Amino acid sequence: INSSQTHYIGARDNSSSRLPYVGYMANIQFIDGQALNVSDLGQYMVDSNGNTTSAWVPKLYDGDYGQNGFLLDFSSLEVDGNGDIIQVNDTAPKTDGQSPNNWTAN
Repeated sequence: INSSQTHYIGARDNSSSRLPYVGYMANIQFIDGQALNVSDLGQYMVDSNGNTTSAWVPKLYDGDYGQNGFLLDFSSLEVDGNGDIIQVNDTAPKTDGQSPNNWTAN
């Protein structure tokens, strides 16, 4: 991700049209400038008997998101009269003192 082109979350741009993602998304994170292990962001669920299951679940990431990083956890949304999301707030902690970003849906 860089600033030289438009980036889409939940759509793919194939130069002639934007193709929408059909499904659900939650807890979208972009950590800028780091190579993380998958275990930094998720883990396999453990059942009541202490056995590891095949269900992969996200876990709280408490590291730095970097200069352009973000966390979209969808806990704070603005919707229009049709119930469509029009803005999602970035809740990533900014260790560099910058304010979180607000993302507008197009």
